[in-house]
Amino acid sequence: MNNRDLAKKYFSRYSNSSLNLRYKYNEIYEKKKVIDKTVLYESRDGNSFVDSPYRIFQNLIVNRKYFDYHHYIVVSNDNKDEIKKIVNLIPNRQTENIRFVERNSLEYLECLCTCKYLVNNSTFQSFFIKKEDQVYINTWHGTPLKLMGFDIPGNPAHSQNVLRNYLKVDFLLSPNEHTTNIFLNSYKLDGIFEGTIIEDGYPRIDNTIRPMVNVREKASRFGLKINDKPVVLYSPTWSGDAVSSPTNNVKQLINEFAYIREQLADKYQVFVKVHPFLFKYVRDEPELKGYLVSDYFDVNEFLSMVDILITDYSSIFFDFLVTKKPIFFYCPDYEQYIDDRGVYIQLSELPGMVSTTVMELCKNIRESNGNKYRDIYNTFLKSYCTYDDGKVTDRLISKIIDGNMPEIKVVQSKNTKEKLLFYPGGMRNNGITTSFINLMSNINYDKYDVSIIMRPPRNWEFEILNNLSKLPNTVRFLFNGGNSALLFSEDLADENYRANPNKKSYLKKLPIKGYHREFKRLMGNSHFDVSVDFSGYSFFWGKYIAFSNACKKLVFLHNDLLSDSNRIVNGEKIHFNNLHGLFGIYDYFDKLISVSKATMEINEKNLSKYVDNPDKFDYSINTINPNKIIALSQGKELVEESKKAKFNVRKLKDLGYPKVNQCMVYSKIYDIEKMVFEYFTFNQDALIEIVASSNINGKEYFKILKDHILIGWVDAENIRKVHDQIYEEIEHKFLYRLIYPGNHVIWRYPYNSREENYRVTRANTLRGIYFWSSKLVKTNRATYVNVIIDGREFGWIDIRSSKNMFDNQKNILKKYYINKSKTVNKSLYYKVEENIVSFAPLKSFVTLNLRSQDSIWKKPYGMYKNKKINVSQNIIDTRIFKVKQKATTNKSTYFNIFLDNMEIGWVDQNAVIVFDDENIEELGRNYVDMVVTLSLGLKDAIWEKPYGFKNNKKLKIPGEEELFEVDTIIETRYGHYCHIKSNDGITGYVDKRCCNVLENNTLSNIDGEMIGSIDTNYKNFINMGRLSPEKNQENLIRAFSKFIQTGEKARLYILGSGPLEETLKQVIIDLGLQENVFLLGQKENPFALLSKCDYFILPSIYEGQPMVLLEALTLKMSIIASNIPANKDVLKNGQLGTLIVGTTEDAIFETLKDKKYESFVGESFDAVDYNSNAISNFERFTSL
Repeated sequence: MNNRDLAKKYFSRYSNSSLNLRYKYNEIYEKKKVIDKTVLYESRDGNSFVDSPYRIFQNLIVNRKYFDYHHYIVVSNDNKDEIKKIVNLIPNRQTENIRFVERNSLEYLECLCTCKYLVNNSTFQSFFIKKEDQVYINTWHGTPLKLMGFDIPGNPAHSQNVLRNYLKVDFLLSPNEHTTNIFLNSYKLDGIFEGTIIEDGYPRIDNTIRPMVNVREKASRFGLKINDKPVVLYSPTWSGDAVSSPTNNVKQLINEFAYIREQLADKYQVFVKVHPFLFKYVRDEPELKGYLVSDYFDVNEFLSMVDILITDYSSIFFDFLVTKKPIFFYCPDYEQYIDDRGVYIQLSELPGMVSTTVMELCKNIRESNGNKYRDIYNTFLKSYCTYDDGKVTDRLISKIIDGNMPEIKVVQSKNTKEKLLFYPGGMRNNGITTSFINLMSNINYDKYDVSIIMRPPRNWEFEILNNLSKLPNTVRFLFNGGNSALLFSEDLADENYRANPNKKSYLKKLPIKGYHREFKRLMGNSHFDVSVDFSGYSFFWGKYIAFSNACKKLVFLHNDLLSDSNRIVNGEKIHFNNLHGLFGIYDYFDKLISVSKATMEINEKNLSKYVDNPDKFDYSINTINPNKIIALSQGKELVEESKKAKFNVRKLKDLGYPKVNQCMVYSKIYDIEKMVFEYFTFNQDALIEIVASSNINGKEYFKILKDHILIGWVDAENIRKVHDQIYEEIEHKFLYRLIYPGNHVIWRYPYNSREENYRVTRANTLRGIYFWSSKLVKTNRATYVNVIIDGREFGWIDIRSSKNMFDNQKNILKKYYINKSKTVNKSLYYKVEENIVSFAPLKSFVTLNLRSQDSIWKKPYGMYKNKKINVSQNIIDTRIFKVKQKATTNKSTYFNIFLDNMEIGWVDQNAVIVFDDENIEELGRNYVDMVVTLSLGLKDAIWEKPYGFKNNKKLKIPGEEELFEVDTIIETRYGHYCHIKSNDGITGYVDKRCCNVLENNTLSNIDGEMIGSIDTNYKNFINMGRLSPEKNQENLIRAFSKFIQTGEKARLYILGSGPLEETLKQVIIDLGLQENVFLLGQKENPFALLSKCDYFILPSIYEGQPMVLLEALTLKMSIIASNIPANKDVLKNGQLGTLIVGTTEDAIFETLKDKKYESFVGESFDAVDYNSNAISNFERFTSL
């Protein structure tokens, strides 16, 4: 790399704020030493100075014993003066050694690296690494009511930075046993946490019991006038999701608070404390002036004056218990919150009345005498505030600072199991993932504590998330979020090696010290006994294992890796650099473990030059899960079914007007079925906010607000939806880059803001492009900026899709980004030209009339990264397609066609025949094989013909438990209708949505088209594996074509997905095999299909140890496989199945034609015995 390129890279990296920050931090970390008697306090990322860090600070600075300690308080640029005022209010200070350090400044980074004691009530940033001689005290910030850690449903990566911080903590504070158990179990700290949990109450609650400051005087300084009336504090948590535009939440808060104040004004004075996130949006609202408790006013101090607390899911109510005063819970969004997030304590068990509207809340406060909840209140006080006596902070300082041993409860991890750390691979659908899931299902968790390290999956990566959900709950997930801990020079050395792994000079310069530093960044104080790179395909991840702190380091070799490194897909050696990079660090591993003896011999021969000791090569056969394979083959599920919410509540941000003057309003969603309601009167011009919807017994209900106050649930038929309102429009000249496209769309106007709006293009098609904006608008839904590229305005996009490149940047960097945008856009402008398309809704029905030049496309023809869609000729000739939208490009106009509500693709308008849907009865039919029961609502019926057909009539309603067979599903203009038959002779048609499927034997192909069930009148062959060159499916299909031509009545099913999908589809079409060869795609339960087929065939060119053969053998299937070493090893040289002599098309055809497999009788395969040996084999390598 020449000096100019190096300088450009240096400037590029250091101009990136996050990279710049971590480079500077790592440099300071290496150079600076820890200074004794120094304390750094960080509260809420420096946005305030409250909570337990504030109380610990108070106790230290008023004690003469610690006069020579130096204190550093983390602040932000705009709150420094406010926090200084708070510190000055503390009486009897014994030291002036107090500095205010701006977060992310150089001084802040130095303090992080040099302060002896680090006190935080949340988390330090992802670049933080605790030094050995530092003491990290994490006070956390509340007793959890909401689910925490890995208990939160969905993506397990949401708590990654919290867990990473905990692993670095020396002292983790817990107020009670409940919270301690959440740390140990919900965050899975038990077994990996090497710090100490101090279960002795919260320092912050000392400020409620024994505040150090004059709280009334402090309130007065914050503009809060406290009179003689009892004080009510309304303290809701944040439950919105519009982080960039919380307008609606603010308006609801202001209006509901005004209602509470008005209703209680005769007896109480009412104040409001909002969630820290919302404070900056409401601090200047005139309606809250004199009532809003500042974010800089410690709420625990304020609680010492409060007589009644109103809250929802906030942990503040646990702190307030020590006052023994009443608590009221206002939970307006409880249905969504509990279903989406979940709670440890049900609302019915809380120590106070629960309301879902402010009207109900105020009524409950006025009428309550408090006796009903006295017993449960006292139980909560005893359970959750056992240690809170006003002296918690004194005991904490005595232990940590003074090294004394006061009588406090100390909890440490009791788990003494052997600690294993795995990199499992990317957890996509492939053989390595299957093998890893099997291993995790078989491992002895009484003996091993298991963690995995991987990239944090994104919320839309359903394939990865689904596979992670299959791992036992005992497995701990660790993620590598954030930038690595490498110095700039180390980053360059790492990049050079990854780009040129066979260059020995780069191998010698590997930044091994930096890799150890990076491991410490991720794992903190934790140590492992054995680390395992189970994937064996990635240098990036292999280095985490090779340079871990484990006593033993292992890497798995799942294939003939030299051959795999040279495998070409779409013209590229996709694994070359990764594998050769990993080969170069093989000597840092203790064992190189192939998955079969045959594969080990190949790898040892090919890769021995990379290790000094050939004894490192060994093998361990893959484990399987025989019980699961057999159970799934019989249609049984072993996975526990997750609890489903009774009501499916969908969040909305719509507006509407009432159609009626009066209607029934249900306070809670559960009241709808009970018919518990009140009548509510509307003005016809009253704007209604629709915040949620739910379908109950076939009827849609809306959850609504009027005047920004929650009213409750109403029948959706009573509300007329209208377009979104623009609340604010401002001049906004900024440069953006579209780097978070997600599911965002560029619209001609802000989304849903006018009738004539249309979609310009999907945001992901323009990913990486820079654009200017000149205007910003805020609606009830989101915030949008206009998109200007090369002086041309294309439309509007949600601001969350893009990064503001001018945000907090100096002029020199603004100029840099302007110049960079021109360079980047010049290379990406083809995306604009090819992707900017005018979309418009269109509802019609068409048949296809494809000309020779026509094809069906994934996107409108001419768009970037487009591809043809293969659809069987039978479907093209016979089906009626639904059109939902059209797109106009510079080529033509294209229709978006659908079958059975599944998108097929886009086709030129000149290649279709449009007809009047009023004359259509049947749009299409699919033949299926299902068993169902029926759930019929009040408006549902069984019909003689599908609903909408002429001369139709209703039939009698059957019993609820009756079983029906479904053989056909017919699509009409009104939906999909199942043809049902019962043993009692009932036959007719019913809406598909009324059918509860108990058994489904219908197959669908890789495109979702139904292809019926497996027909026993055919010889049925099945193949399973990734659709990629080494699996040899193309030769299999071509050989099968020849086999069919001999007159055989046979079908071939291929399970799997991969890069050759389109190629194989085209081969099937070219050979006319649409009725004989079926690509089924990835199936959640493949074993049910395997068990219904006659023969399993695997013609692979190379394998490591084919899991699919082991699974087929477990099901006692007849096996046909190529005679490669790995297959021969599994099949014991042909004793367990028929071997194909070679992997060519002709070799496969000759074996099929020979039919020896039909009469093959071989040895039996004992799956349980095999698996027992496999587990023992693996444990050979994990024993220390």
